[in-house]
Amino acid sequence: MDLAILMCPAPQSPDWELPLRDPAACILLGWVIQPEGFDAGAPLPVRSLLSQVLCRIATVSYLAHDGMPVPKCPHKIVTTREPALVTALFVDPAYPWNQHGQAAFLSDDRVPQVSSRLLTDVVGQQKVEAAERAGFKGVMLPGVDGAVAGLWMFSGTETFTQAMEECCANVGAELHLLTEDEFRSAH
Repeated sequence: MDLAILMCPAPQSPDWELPLRDPAACILLGWVIQPEGFDAGAPLPVRSLLSQVLCRIATVSYLAHDGMPVPKCPHKIVTTREPALVTALFVDPAYPWNQHGQAAFLSDDRVPQVSSRLLTDVVGQQKVEAAERAGFKGVMLPGVDGAVAGLWMFSGTETFTQAMEECCANVGAELHLLTEDEFRSAH
């Protein structure tokens, strides 16, 4: 299996289905995996790699289904630095990544509260700035069909980029920093 991670700073196009009110603050993430055959969402090697990167730089909080009927269950939030647990955010049937139903909230060890209002603002209305106001250091949201992701780091992207470089090297994945046109052609 060959894996390439694509990074595009400051995407502008609405085609990615990401909230780009301030595109300079966003990094567009994508992937190319061989052999092909994955239509929507993130394949397991991508889920694993992104989870490793996120846990290297932050405590990750995300929505999880607790087995109750979805309309009746209150939101369960998982908060962890364990990559194996974070991979679940990409495949939770109650909060589908490929249908914009999920978010990864990134924080330091002091984790802000993930309120119902914050979930509505960030997941439902894609108001990324609400996560920053709540005290998170970043947030990752799914883009079109869950086949891309948008990452917002509110105090700079250097630690994310370094962690991505290291994790890609560890698993033998290529990492490409691309313009938006290059990203579109490669993805």
